[in-house]
Amino acid sequence: MLPERVVTRQEKGDYTGMYQLGLRRNFQAAKELIVDGYAASAGVIDATSAIDNLKASALGHSQKMWPLLQLLAVESWCRAWS
Repeated sequence: MLPERVVTRQEKGDYTGMYQLGLRRNFQAAKELIVDGYAASAGVIDATSAIDNLKASALGHSQKMWPLLQLLAVESWCRAWS
């Protein structure tokens, strides 16, 4: 059974900080996904801007973090299928 305070809570948690921590801890791997990625090599993204967004997101700025996470997910998916 869940505690009553969990069952009756009115708000949801926020995972932004967890994602930012993941980007900080895996910064080099994320950077390599961007620089060596399919989107950058196809000219679909500006890798320099994406790296700037990665740096900002890893430092706690979340304004452009969600598109960055989507890019990293696409690059990971492409690598899994190549």
